[in-house]
Amino acid sequence: MPLYQLLTDRTLAQSSAITPTTLIHIVYTGDPSQNIAGSSYKAELQQLSSIFSGGTNTLVTGGTYSDGTITFTNSSGGTFNVTGLTISGNYLPLSGGTVTGNTVFTQGLTVTTISATTYQNLPLGNYASGLTFNLANYDLSIDGGNGTLDTVSLSILASDLTVTGGTYNLNNGVVTLTNNTGGTFNISGFTTGYTDFYVTGFTYSANTFYVKNTNTTYEASINTVTGLTSTGTISSNTLSATTYQNTPTVIQIACSDEVTALVTGTTTTFRMPYNMSVSEVRGSLTTAQSAGSAFTVNILNNGTTMLSTLLTIDNTLKTSKTSAIQPVISTPNLVDDAEISISITQIGNGTARGLKVTILGKRS
Repeated sequence: MPLYQLLTDRTLAQSSAITPTTLIHIVYTGDPSQNIAGSSYKAELQQLSSIFSGGTNTLVTGGTYSDGTITFTNSSGGTFNVTGLTISGNYLPLSGGTVTGNTVFTQGLTVTTISATTYQNLPLGNYASGLTFNLANYDLSIDGGNGTLDTVSLSILASDLTVTGGTYNLNNGVVTLTNNTGGTFNISGFTTGYTDFYVTGFTYSANTFYVKNTNTTYEASINTVTGLTSTGTISSNTLSATTYQNTPTVIQIACSDEVTALVTGTTTTFRMPYNMSVSEVRGSLTTAQSAGSAFTVNILNNGTTMLSTLLTIDNTLKTSKTSAIQPVISTPNLVDDAEISISITQIGNGTARGLKVTILGKRS
């Protein structure tokens, strides 16, 4: 039996060798002349063109891809889907279409127009650098940083209602608010039943303060006051204290008898009973000096004069208050237990008698 080479063992023809006149082997099963199963013939490729063109063949005319599914459209207007697709590796650049789902562009993305709800990681453009609001027409002008003002009309605000005042009713717990058109509206539900008390009077008697309100009277006894500063007048029938700071005080000293003629020298020495700030000193005589040098007195604090201009009593006068030259105090502060000396430094014709010295000031 002869050996025959199978068709499947043949070598494929080169593409350049295939032309419309290239012969192929065909089997026509409807022709039993050579074999009951069919007859074998040769044919040129161009004879097959009528089979694959014209007629009622349906052709694919387009398609779309979304989430692993391709929807194809055919020439008859129908569609069919191919599902379960997975795209990997490099694919062609996009020149149009719609991309949905999560998409990562690893080689960058260049577009002429982009529209999106959010712009994550996109460069910032112009931003507002200032704005003004016109109260007359409610226009809001925004400077976008590019030299152009964008104006937005907010005229709807002109008709907005604003609260201008209100009252609260203690009896029913309702707040009544008034708006800028003169209308009112209520807010209820506040706690009721409480009554405010107000101070209606205030009295003081026998070290007791009485404060009266709309409901009752409260009293408080005050027996000791510490650190009180009064800017007005304080009146009291009885005042008891250890010290009286800034209280006016006077020390008056008789420096001789009433009949002996006065001579120069120290006449009287005493000690201060408390601290004192001296504001004035005076001298007086029972019998005025009739002539001679002016009668002059010095006051010494612990041996040192406290006067820069000594106290003088002019001739024929009994008091220094009306003398031509008034004393000047150089050391006004006298401390408790300081030694004070009265010294006559000058006399006239020796007719002066009965000297008294008065020191005026405040306790310190």
